[in-house]
Amino acid sequence: MLAGRVDAVWWQAIRRGLPSEVVSELPFRAQITVPPIVGDEKAQRQMFAQALRSFTPEGEPVPSVVWVPVLPSPSIALLHAGAAWAAVTTASGRVDAAETVAGVFAVEQEWWLATAERAGLKALPLEVLGQAVALAALVGAPDPATARQMLMRLPGLARAGEPDREAGRLAEWLRGLYRQQEPDWLAPRLPAVLLERYVADLLTGTPVMAAVVSEATSGDQSRVRRALTLLSRASAHTSAALPAVAMLLRHDPVPMLSAAIGVASEMQTPFDALITEHLTGDGKPALTAAQIQQLYDLIPSDAKQHVLAATTRRLLCLYLDHPDVDANDLQTLQMRQDLAIVLHSQGRYDEAETELRELLATQTRVLGAEHPDTLTTRHNLAIAAKEQGRHDEAETEYREVLAIQTRVLGAEHPDTLRTRHNLANVLNSQGRYDEAETEFRELLATQTRVLGAEHPHTLGARRNLGIVLDSQGRHDEAETEYRDVLATQTWVLGAEHLDTLGTRHNLAIVMKEQGRYDEAETEFREVLATRTRVLGADHPDTLGTRHNLAIVMKVQGRHDEAETEYREVLAIQTRVLGADHPDTLGTRHNLAIVMKERGRHDEAETEYREVLAIQTRVLGAEHPDTLRTRHNLANVLDSQGRHDEAETEYREVLATRTRVLGAEHPDTLRTRHNLANVLDSQGRYSEAETEYREVLATRTRVLGTEHPDTLRTRHNLANVLDSQGRYDEAETEYRQVLDPDPALGATADQPWRRP
Repeated sequence: MLAGRVDAVWWQAIRRGLPSEVVSELPFRAQITVPPIVGDEKAQRQMFAQALRSFTPEGEPVPSVVWVPVLPSPSIALLHAGAAWAAVTTASGRVDAAETVAGVFAVEQEWWLATAERAGLKALPLEVLGQAVALAALVGAPDPATARQMLMRLPGLARAGEPDREAGRLAEWLRGLYRQQEPDWLAPRLPAVLLERYVADLLTGTPVMAAVVSEATSGDQSRVRRALTLLSRASAHTSAALPAVAMLLRHDPVPMLSAAIGVASEMQTPFDALITEHLTGDGKPALTAAQIQQLYDLIPSDAKQHVLAATTRRLLCLYLDHPDVDANDLQTLQMRQDLAIVLHSQGRYDEAETELRELLATQTRVLGAEHPDTLTTRHNLAIAAKEQGRHDEAETEYREVLAIQTRVLGAEHPDTLRTRHNLANVLNSQGRYDEAETEFRELLATQTRVLGAEHPHTLGARRNLGIVLDSQGRHDEAETEYRDVLATQTWVLGAEHLDTLGTRHNLAIVMKEQGRYDEAETEFREVLATRTRVLGADHPDTLGTRHNLAIVMKVQGRHDEAETEYREVLAIQTRVLGADHPDTLGTRHNLAIVMKERGRHDEAETEYREVLAIQTRVLGAEHPDTLRTRHNLANVLDSQGRHDEAETEYREVLATRTRVLGAEHPDTLRTRHNLANVLDSQGRYSEAETEYREVLATRTRVLGTEHPDTLRTRHNLANVLDSQGRYDEAETEYRQVLDPDPALGATADQPWRRP
């Protein structure tokens, strides 16, 4: 029953046979999905041993057999099948996934031969019977005639004296062999996990079967998708599945590619690299420009950025390089814009910017400097500059675009309002919180009047206003803003809309920053459960929530759990986004913080240096993320007692941050604060005091007297005064602090909060 997975009939049958008082206690489930188990060796062996004891008849000794751990992680159903087979056969020694499938199907094959002989198919070899089962499961048939035509394509039947008659008998034999999945006439229902492995192994071991499947599905996209869906599920637990898909892609390319794109988008299947490889190199299919665009249009917008990001990029490049495509055509220009967006979403900012600048030159020449599409490209160039930490440049670009849009489109045009929104985001990133807040409030007044208070763009601006308030330490106001936005989004957009979930995510961050860790964790876990179900476990938004959940665990002192969470997120990000993606590097950065706080300073230093090398190469030496890593590397050096090295690092970061971000940016002030810490550690109290007082004056003016960062600086200033024996002055400072946690803020976590 567990292995059946897609069969709803058995559950209904069980319910019908139970007393009403029992049925009333049972949930109604149309199907049961068995998740994969944790992939470590110990968990696999323990699960197998437990199942083996359960399957062994009472009173008999449990067979002396152990499971051989495998990757990809096996499903619980496969482990149970292995345990059941070992118990029935009283096997000994070692059992693995391949042996389990071979053993179970060996029993099936004996049955195939016996029943085939009674059906008049004695002359057919076992190999053909297995191919028939696999073909029927992969493709299926709506009626006897279609089933007969499908089976006639099998090589073993094509050589028979009367292939049509043999195919008819074979179809009837298959129909009587297993329960069929309605509404198909022929679609045998077999334990899903075992069948998937069997079919994947058969396809890779019998290359001619790829052509047979292709011919059997020709002209019927639903049958193509059915075959690839089965192999998609198989890819979760057998390495033979993806090579089997690659074999199918080489036959009838456009239908197979179309189906593969659809299946990967819906099931979050790792077909991306496979499809990209198929579209690359000398053996790539000869596609027309129209076919390339057709395939591109099949990819949902979200999948273009993540699940099928490489495929999207490859299709766009193929289209733009196609000899039949006019480089100045509006459709071509839009495709180039899409390519830049995809590159940007993958963190490949340099490539995105290059693409945008080339596009801008063409648009300016073809459409004019003030055409809306040209301005959109300039707007996107500003986004690329911001993401690379070039905030001043981004601000200048936004202001110039805004001036043209206001004059050409009007102050209340959606494009104009979007530029104002992003300009406010840049001001916030520069630490110019008062200006950012003013910009957001003026924007909100216009959006509320023009679009309405419940429009998604209005609500998005209110959410980002909450980020600005939170950045200023006005957590209560930020929480109020988030809760108001969340109530409206839930009512207007729905509880599971991406915008609604984004607001809940940011609300949890505010709770964390207020020290309400239990509430924050609960909120993150609820958002995580919904995002996992709606977006998939590998989606960047889902991973972002797991990332922040790990931060909550860390600040609660649950370092083991935090490290485990970071490592699992990192493994997925590396596979899905790539090792150089900013999100991946952000997780490595925070993992290093956990190492440092657990006293593993050498490991933390190594991690920071590796992340720093990638960030310097990918983002640039002056990117805020790069500087944050250098800042935290200095913190590790300080913790190791290497104060001279830490001081040197802090001073270099401080000089760059002062020049790039400005002397009053929160990040700049954080580095000055930590530089003062190092001076204090070296006994250079007068220098430390001077540094603390200057930071305190700036933080008081920029952030306010009650901002946590301001209070931390005042607390550390009191420590320095205390160390100099100036106890009365120290007591005065301490009393104004109200005892914040001085450890907070020593290292800068990289929270995942996307405006």
